[in-house]
Amino acid sequence: MLKDQENKQLTIDTIELDNLIEALGCPTSKIDYINDFDFSEIVEEITNRYCLDNGRPAYPVEVMLKTIILQYFENFTDREVVWHLQSNLVYKRFVGLGLYDNVPTYSTIAKFRIERLNEDILNNLLTCLNIQLIKKKEIKGKIISIDATHSASKAKKLTPGEYLNQLLKQLNEILKFNTAEEISIDIPKIPRGTSIKEEVKTVISKVKETLEMLESLENEDEEKIIPGLKISEEMEDYQSLKKELQEKIEDERFLKGLEEHSLSDPDARVGHKSKNKVFYGYKDELIADIESRYILATNTYPGNYCDGVEFKELLDKVLKLGIKPEKLLGDKAYFKGEILKTADEKEIQPYIPINLGSYKEKEGFEYCKDADQFTCKHGNETVSVCKIKEKDSEITRRVVYTFNSKMCKICPDRKECVTEKKYVAKRIECTINYGVYNKCAAVMQKEGAKEIAKQRSVHESINHELKNVFEGKTQQSYGLISARKNGLLRALMVNFNRYALNKMKQE
Repeated sequence: MLKDQENKQLTIDTIELDNLIEALGCPTSKIDYINDFDFSEIVEEITNRYCLDNGRPAYPVEVMLKTIILQYFENFTDREVVWHLQSNLVYKRFVGLGLYDNVPTYSTIAKFRIERLNEDILNNLLTCLNIQLIKKKEIKGKIISIDATHSASKAKKLTPGEYLNQLLKQLNEILKFNTAEEISIDIPKIPRGTSIKEEVKTVISKVKETLEMLESLENEDEEKIIPGLKISEEMEDYQSLKKELQEKIEDERFLKGLEEHSLSDPDARVGHKSKNKVFYGYKDELIADIESRYILATNTYPGNYCDGVEFKELLDKVLKLGIKPEKLLGDKAYFKGEILKTADEKEIQPYIPINLGSYKEKEGFEYCKDADQFTCKHGNETVSVCKIKEKDSEITRRVVYTFNSKMCKICPDRKECVTEKKYVAKRIECTINYGVYNKCAAVMQKEGAKEIAKQRSVHESINHELKNVFEGKTQQSYGLISARKNGLLRALMVNFNRYALNKMKQE
């Protein structure tokens, strides 16, 4: 419940808190410059999520919002931010607490962050901040850049065998405590050094044996439910675990390690840093203003996200700020027909290195530009690439990718997928559209174009700040929703930090 509260600063011996801080010789902190911004619209939006006349009195919304900003700006945990608010007068003044006011508990802070700050509110907060930065003439917005950076999942990456073992353990717990007779599942042990292929083979045989055993026990009862479990609240969990086990042992992508690898973080995925280096987690894709180094828009996706797919959505967020970008910078991953077309419609000139791989987008297949390979829904990957050139010319006209023939032979969708009988394996042919290719080539060959394109390197410093200054290398919570909220909060901190540094230089 929220009450009409006036946030009054208490005093000691008639000295105001500001004067007390000054008397103690506390230097101006970067956090103080954040008070230059007005977030009353966001505060009102969050306030509407509270009940005004029922429940315990709540802390003022502005106090809680600034507490979260302080926490992420200084990289504090929930418990650490409470301790610092209790002991640091500068922080207490920043969030709007009086000298003798009680500090929110760590559980209150966590609850506010999880329940009150959703993705829409954080997007609106970033938009509100950027609009004010534009009014302060901090953001120019003439040259924008797009890039993606990755963050690792907090969860341990499990092999397919370990994942199935975890499901078996959960199933075993349900049977152990909710059935009349003693029913237990022997969880197979996986010795260290066991190959994934042998591990999967061992665990799958145990899963099949378990499912057969449960099926026979269910058939003994008229309702096909194990005696003792039918009156339990765990029945729904039991059925869902059985169904998931059955689906997983039939899923080729999962068994090859291309699907989820953690029960606690099922949204995280394996992505490629390069052809031989992979990571497990999420990707943050963002558009930044190159001249001022402020982040204009950002979003977070699973690790296997293909760069540039949601470019239009990000660009729309930037245009809503009221700026009109003239130039778009990006690496080769963003040389795509859809991106070039959207930029042309918005009258934005792209300065992106030419990449023939821009035409490698096929429905039903995932293309990874870092590994330069396609993956099908059954987990099969392309193993060879052939570039077909024009006769008596060095111009590449087509690029042909061929899948693993051994996997194609045993694929359940082989008849529908491999339509040409003369080929043993599936082939994907990408034709180069030289109309778009030549148009961009002409722009990149103009005088000064390469110097403009080189400004994209500024974006790397923004990525460094996200990952190292504001601890974005590893996610602090589980799930895609939390990852997106963390990504937006870190983007806000980058912009706050940039503004504070600029103000300190001016002074």
